[in-house]
Amino acid sequence: MFDAMKRHRYNKLIRSAKKYMRISAALVWPDAETSAKIAEKYLDQAIALYDSGELRDRAMALAGEYYRKNAWKALDRSRFVIVSDMAKACLEDASEYLDKAEQCGSDVKRERYQYDAEIKKRAILYDPHGEDYGPKEILFGSYPQSADGNEKSLIQWDLLDDTIDGLILISKYILDAVPYQESGENTSWRETSLCHWLNHDFLNTAFTEEERERIDPEIGVAILSYGNLWHYYDTNERGWLGTRGEDCIFSDTLMAEPTAYALSKSVFNKHFTEDMAGNIWVDGEDVHFNSASEKEMYDRTGAFWWLMRDSNYCGTFVTASGVARKTPYYSDTAKRTDIGVRPVIMLKKE
Repeated sequence: MFDAMKRHRYNKLIRSAKKYMRISAALVWPDAETSAKIAEKYLDQAIALYDSGELRDRAMALAGEYYRKNAWKALDRSRFVIVSDMAKACLEDASEYLDKAEQCGSDVKRERYQYDAEIKKRAILYDPHGEDYGPKEILFGSYPQSADGNEKSLIQWDLLDDTIDGLILISKYILDAVPYQESGENTSWRETSLCHWLNHDFLNTAFTEEERERIDPEIGVAILSYGNLWHYYDTNERGWLGTRGEDCIFSDTLMAEPTAYALSKSVFNKHFTEDMAGNIWVDGEDVHFNSASEKEMYDRTGAFWWLMRDSNYCGTFVTASGVARKTPYYSDTAKRTDIGVRPVIMLKKE
């Protein structure tokens, strides 16, 4: 009598589990999450009824397959999520389901391989509002980053802003070294050789046709301007540079490392020197500081990268130590081939 009641209970739990499995399969996540959790509860209860035997094995097999499928669905969601913290949540779900599937005896080698690949792609995940303040990172497109330039790697982007129209992104690393204006002629941004290179050579190399459709065409591929820095970065230090007294912004958040490919293109990453009197020299000019923290920045170096010029200063860039600098000498500066590029795009929201 007891065995009959136990089996009746088992069959009822399995039927209920299958019912909510079908419901969750018919819904889109996160609407499916509630039904999935109910199905899991019934499966766990069915497994717990028997210590061993055919019925326990059958329930384990059903649960293992269900968890395996849910792990695969979570991995699929992670691929189509742009913002890193959302992708991290999907991958955490996938990891939990894979563990459960393995506990039920399911073979999840294929799913484990895909999970490891997704984790590798999104190796660095930041919470921009947490204790470790910093930009979120997004992977989108690919570009040569090795010294020989033979293989393309995924491009890491920092999320500058999440707007109604889309996500404003800047490449985490300096990807290449290209002149701002090859002719040296003083023109608008749209007429510069750098703008043409970004929206033709770089655009077609870095993105597939499908990826290009997700980039806002009005902005295209651009670079940040000097004024943008105040909005997107922690730039609370300001001073003047050299004998000409050029206006500058000092901030370690502006420092950017070049890829091996950019270094192979001779991007300028000159280290700054200090003379016997304790003066710091940049490009042969003495640097004057407003605070001790500004001076400490010169212990860390990256590489130079372009900023969009404004109406008053024609040659604008960020130095290797994170100093945003404006120089009036446009022709000579604009033709430099050793200043790097950090492309900026707006990714349309799906």
